[in-house]
Amino acid sequence: MGGSSFLFTCVAIGIILSVSRFVEKNQEEGKEDIADDEEEKEVDNA
Repeated sequence: MGGSSFLFTCVAIGIILSVSRFVEKNQEEGKEDIADDEEEKEVDNA
């Protein structure tokens, strides 16, 4: 008894962790894109 609630709790935690990992990955890629844009602006100004 109680196995199904444990199963659904584990699934919910897994979904939350998956989404948070996806968000962090996208934020890191966004920072790299911003850094690349700044470097291009510096080259254009030189």
